Amino acid sequence: MTSSHDKTRQDTTWPVTTPAANDGRRLNSWKEVAAYFGRTDRTVMRWEVERGMPIHRVPGMLKSRIYAEVGELEAWRRGSQALLEEDDTVEVGTGGAAPETEPQPRQLVSRQLWFAAGLVIFGALIALIIQLWRQGAAVPFIPAAPPPLAAQRLYVQGMDEWERRTPASLNLAVSKFRQAIAIHPGYAEAYAGLAESYDLLREYTLMPEEQSYSLAKSTAEHALKLNDRVASAHAALAFADYFGFSDPAGARKHFQRAIELEPRNETARHWYASFLSAEGDYAGALRQINAALAIDPTSLAIQADRDLFLIRNGQATAGVADLKRLATDHPAFLSPHNYLADYAMSTGDNEAFIRQSLIAARLTGNAARLDLLEAARKGLDKGGRMEMLRAMYAQQARLFEEGIGKAADMAHTAGLIGDRARVLANLSLALDRHETELLGIDRDPAYRAFLDDPEFRRLASRLKNAG
Repeated sequence: MTSSHDKTRQDTTWPVTTPAANDGRRLNSWKEVAAYFGRTDRTVMRWEVERGMPIHRVPGMLKSRIYAEVGELEAWRRGSQALLEEDDTVEVGTGGAAPETEPQPRQLVSRQLWFAAGLVIFGALIALIIQLWRQGAAVPFIPAAPPPLAAQRLYVQGMDEWERRTPASLNLAVSKFRQAIAIHPGYAEAYAGLAESYDLLREYTLMPEEQSYSLAKSTAEHALKLNDRVASAHAALAFADYFGFSDPAGARKHFQRAIELEPRNETARHWYASFLSAEGDYAGALRQINAALAIDPTSLAIQADRDLFLIRNGQATAGVADLKRLATDHPAFLSPHNYLADYAMSTGDNEAFIRQSLIAARLTGNAARLDLLEAARKGLDKGGRMEMLRAMYAQQARLFEEGIGKAADMAHTAGLIGDRARVLANLSLALDRHETELLGIDRDPAYRAFLDDPEFRRLASRLKNAG
């Protein structure tokens, strides 16, 4: 068994450098960099700021995804060995905090001179802006001072949790962003991260969609008031505008602005692809999702949605095969299970539908969905697919009466049954209630039998004009 003394000694030992360490290997997260040096995330983040450790970021505004080249780290380590050995003494000997000392008189004079110079420069800059404004000239964009390092670290941690896309990680991301905002209330990027989190909470947790999208919209709008050049805030607002408030024109404008500001923002392109797919532009959706995947080939969310768009674009064999791979390799990742369940329902594979839906319901702790699937199982065992669908409809109606169900869900199941009266009644009710699950009903296989029905077409037209 390793003693605590041995553990401390191990943690302060540099990794052994071998020729393979400099062969172009890349570390793709703070956790990997920290593990490489045998330190904590916080320590290596501090080294980047205080010691100039070479860290790269995907082009963008403080995006969370970082990477480091092992060869560069080794070269930096050799040049910084003395400073870092001194840092070891501070970290191990004092519990990670260096003793603070009073500034010397020469330091105080230097600080005062720098402060005075800063005031002079700031005053001159303000005078220049006023002069340009009076002359009608364009005033250049001047970025605000960067947030404090503590706030930036919380933002980075929040984006790392957001990328994981689990109920726990998304709630933790919200907490990190709120902490960053508490430190720096003008932190537009942190508000954008919070808005992006709200956009996803309705899918990965039990937060009601209406609440999720409303919070995302208001938070993204606040981010843009602070800084309208934050691409992720435009993307978060666009996502909420379209999927939460049926505003395709507004969504398109903000998606395009996000990509204009930050062409290599993988989330903007990913979510724009989702928008295009929902609008029926499957070829455009694939172009955008492929661009997103080229920027971040490690993203599970982008991979899963690309598979979904392949299915919608008539390439089901490839899409389903890769979704199954993702579900096997990453069983706790929600999206592949939901997408495979939907595909199984559309193709009549009832067993696969129940199996994948059960996994998704358990991952999110969705008791209502579990009850629905129990009813589906009993119906399937009793009388096959049609009895399964009838049992599901009855359970959905009970949930609706209890105030936790959706008219859109009942309409979808009624469509699969072929019950025209219930399809039309529930679609009308869902429209009256401004439910958000109705986008693309004219392309949903559940309603294929009703596409030429005048009343169905009237409701679909009403949906398109709702924004």
